[in-house]
Amino acid sequence: MSNKSPHPGTAAARAMAEHRVVEDSHFERRFTASAALKDQTFDFVVVGSGSAGSACAGRLAASPSRPSVLLLEAGGEAQNAPTVRAHHHMLRLWRSEVDWHYRTTPQPQLTNADNGGGRVMDLERGKTLGGSSCLNYGMWVRGAAQDFNRWATQFKCGSDWSYDAVLPNFKRLEGLAGSPLLEGGDAPDAKYRGFRGPVAARVPHPPLPEVRDFIQACAANGVPPTNDYNGAKMEGAAPTQFSVLASGGRANAFTSFVDPLVRQGLPNLTVASEAFVTKVVLEGTKARGVQLELPEGDTITVRAGKEVILSAGAIATPQLLMLSSIGPRDQLEKFGIPVVSDLPGVGSNLQDHPVAGLSVCAPPKAVEQLSARLDSTGLNGVAFTKSRKDKERDGRAGVDSGPDLELVLLSRLDPLGWPVKAFVHDFQGKMPQLHTNSWLQPLRDLIHSAGQCLVSTVVEEKAKGTIGLMVVLNHPGKKSMGSVKLSSGDIRDHPLIDDALVRDEEDVECLLEGVKLVRDILLSPGMKKWVGGVEVNGLANSVEELAAASDEALRAHILRTTTTTWHYSCTARMGDPADPDVVCDPHLRVKGVQGLRVADASVMPFVVSGNTNASSMMIGDKCAELVLRDHGLKDSE
Repeated sequence: MSNKSPHPGTAAARAMAEHRVVEDSHFERRFTASAALKDQTFDFVVVGSGSAGSACAGRLAASPSRPSVLLLEAGGEAQNAPTVRAHHHMLRLWRSEVDWHYRTTPQPQLTNADNGGGRVMDLERGKTLGGSSCLNYGMWVRGAAQDFNRWATQFKCGSDWSYDAVLPNFKRLEGLAGSPLLEGGDAPDAKYRGFRGPVAARVPHPPLPEVRDFIQACAANGVPPTNDYNGAKMEGAAPTQFSVLASGGRANAFTSFVDPLVRQGLPNLTVASEAFVTKVVLEGTKARGVQLELPEGDTITVRAGKEVILSAGAIATPQLLMLSSIGPRDQLEKFGIPVVSDLPGVGSNLQDHPVAGLSVCAPPKAVEQLSARLDSTGLNGVAFTKSRKDKERDGRAGVDSGPDLELVLLSRLDPLGWPVKAFVHDFQGKMPQLHTNSWLQPLRDLIHSAGQCLVSTVVEEKAKGTIGLMVVLNHPGKKSMGSVKLSSGDIRDHPLIDDALVRDEEDVECLLEGVKLVRDILLSPGMKKWVGGVEVNGLANSVEELAAASDEALRAHILRTTTTTWHYSCTARMGDPADPDVVCDPHLRVKGVQGLRVADASVMPFVVSGNTNASSMMIGDKCAELVLRDHGLKDSE
């Protein structure tokens, strides 16, 4: 029996998913790849329809020069399925048929519930038109202005990537609705915000009572309010902005950028789903197209007259590059892959944002105010601030890097998904080898599925009344930079992913500052009515124990609970072409290969100070701008 995965977009692949949440009838069949694509030539072939790929393909296709554009997606068409469009179903999508099911290698620095090391993390990635924008929390966060100015100068990406240069791209993307963003604040500033773009961005409801109290408690603990963290001032506390439609549904990348053009009947735009790209086709050092596998198993080649653009994400993009003879020589030769361009930076420098935090149970009177909403993933308040440790780092490096701590208020959690995660975590505490022995992973997956069936109404009600404050570390240290490496020469075998979260001891210290700050916020008088019982496994069973927890106990809690925020990035970074670790030049062209670019979070030289969905869309939009300019093609208004 073969241990290879089936074609990722097919019904067979969906049937093998660990659990199924999208009915077959909700998968559309408008764009299914067929043999008619064989040997066709398109000006531009974009691989991946996620946040960056859809933005890039949409802007290229909208050019008045009408270049022919092919957008390829390995997954199916679940972008409009009810469980995808409703934010509150998000946790149910993980490990499902619309997820790639990536996992890390054992992480020695991360402990399990029994404090033994070697934890393995699930790394969810979207496998449908729209990519991970169909699975994520939907928070609309651009990053700090300092991020992009550092890209331009410190990382030598040039003037196209300064904050002033990317601001028009961000404004072009967003259709901001709702004024003001902060209760009692000013209207959004048109100098910084866009109001006519395709991505619906908004605070989806009036400020909730717990959000008001969170903002006041932050101010009492040294983090003042900010009117708009995507505007003039990022640092401060505010209601969370989401990429959400007025109806409350998810605004994913494909339905925002591409589907409107398809429905207009744009003749130069072709979309193909269930089109599994296996490699870039090179002739010498020129990218001539891609090889892809159709749903029925046939392999065909599609040609690119001008360029191939990889937008498969920070895990799949470096894997595709290496399997296409582009990457570290030792990696390629290990699996008998000929070397066309020896680029040691492909797959290195993997960055992610670690998250840790605290949660408490709301008292009974508050529970009914915390029922799940259709227009929110539960992350209803956010605050950005800077730790003392990060200020020390900036001082040593002589830079200004913006806020490194992102404090996120969790309330109104998914009434099923969250208890399932807790159920599995508790079980793993009793059997930690489930996380350390890969041969036991099928049992772990079975337990996850069983958890969905066994979670009781009592647990569901408890989850509805949960309040949490999470701390995201936005500036990982140098020792916390991981890698994506080949596990074989077969695209169906997932790569070896070393996420390296908090491997840098300074990252633990930054998170410790953050956890102590959110403890002070949670236990402050302004949040008192939201805090009932305290049950933080392994740390505290009462408010008094939580308040008294030592730094040593909090560090152990951080190592036991820290996990990914799914902000994988930087594995094909752009910068000075003379730097041997750089993969792409400032126009996103892959070094040593003509006609090939990368447009996704892989190209970030350093991960942005915030969630990566908006910045990935910006990168896709900027790539299209550069491509059109480089080829002398007209740009849309």
